[in-house]
Amino acid sequence: MTGDNTAYRAVYLLLHDEEFLKAHESLDPKVLPPGPLRYLTDLALRQWADHHTTLTATVVNQATDAEGRTIRRAKTTPDAVIRVYLELDTYAPEEDALPYVREVCKEWLEQFALGAYVEKAGAALDRGDMEKAREALSAGLSPVAREREGVRLSEFVGRPLPKVAPGAVPTGLYELDRLWGGGIRPGELGLLLGPTNVGKSMVAVSFAARAFWKGRDVLYYTFELTPEQIMERMICAILEVGPKTLKKRIGDASPEAVWRQALDRIARQRRRAAPPTSDIDVRTGMMTIRDLIHELDEYSRENGKMPGLLLLDSADELATGHKKQATWEELRDIFTALRSEVAHERRLPVWTTGQATKEAVDKATISLKHVGASFAKAQKSHYVLGLSQSGKEAEQDALGDPMVNVYVLKDTLHGTRGGWLRCTAKFGRGGDGYAGLETNEVYKLPVLMGGEEDPE
Repeated sequence: MTGDNTAYRAVYLLLHDEEFLKAHESLDPKVLPPGPLRYLTDLALRQWADHHTTLTATVVNQATDAEGRTIRRAKTTPDAVIRVYLELDTYAPEEDALPYVREVCKEWLEQFALGAYVEKAGAALDRGDMEKAREALSAGLSPVAREREGVRLSEFVGRPLPKVAPGAVPTGLYELDRLWGGGIRPGELGLLLGPTNVGKSMVAVSFAARAFWKGRDVLYYTFELTPEQIMERMICAILEVGPKTLKKRIGDASPEAVWRQALDRIARQRRRAAPPTSDIDVRTGMMTIRDLIHELDEYSRENGKMPGLLLLDSADELATGHKKQATWEELRDIFTALRSEVAHERRLPVWTTGQATKEAVDKATISLKHVGASFAKAQKSHYVLGLSQSGKEAEQDALGDPMVNVYVLKDTLHGTRGGWLRCTAKFGRGGDGYAGLETNEVYKLPVLMGGEEDPE
């Protein structure tokens, strides 16, 4: 491999190969010449430091939209970064050659980095600056991670549109939030539809975790799992770790102590002065829609305000108090009350989940009438998101994550119906998954140019 080819192959591995990236997480991107390769290397290292994942096209697109100053410092342009990012695919090694390519690229990076620091030291000596020369040589030999350029990825991933609606609660799905004015708003009702085991509850938990980081108090009703199970999922989603990892961290310490320490650390990573002071209240028990409204009013009296987000998993269980499946008319009445008396009158953003087969969700991309009994619920909801997954998509990929598709089946306010996202499902990692989605591909959703800082 020539020197130029090796440079491109090394950066390709840093962007796409988790093993190679992990081995070089302390690399200083400034050893690379200014340009797209330096910026992409810096971005890949920050993505790994923040999320322990490799780069996706979505993250690159979001970064080039948001990091104009960092890109200029790297002496490149957003267009050049995107172009080189796409060109790097031509340097992907064959599977059987991967160990050899890793070794060659590792040796090249080490030699190139050391050479860059020696060059800096020589330039400092030429100026008579012994201290800078020692610093350069020390940096070249030190395994300690250097300061990254730019802001943390979490500073802009999930950034909503300018003119964010007051009280909007983001889903954490960047593309939807920016088109929906920041997310679901007070007075609006959203419905997550999907077949059994596709991850509806996990997605609902991820919505709650995102609301928590935005400082919203969350009231979550679970009618299938226990509150303890939901809270464990919630903690894992907020900390972005699986249950096994969480238990290792806890050890002999109390969960509360580990929880607070982890939040403090994440707050520092996200450049916050302190973690959110928001609260999560998880409840369960058989109830009717009238019982729910009564509990909401009690919550308001006790806390002096309504929760910032209400999640119902699922509203189907609110039926009539009878132990039987709700009829079409009962579901319609429940969702009518959820929309008018809960969301609208009490100024609450509400998400709930509902059952629908994969075939029904797939056909609902053409017409909502295909979702059967769920049509009564969909009629009364402002938003309907359908979760669907083929057998192949349910299989784990190289990083241990399956894929799930998120379809916008209904959008009363913004006209995004028909668009959909293909997402990595972080909750598909077996015993160490957590509630989270990361967009990989976007289909039939408007592309909006520009943007500004999230006012929150």
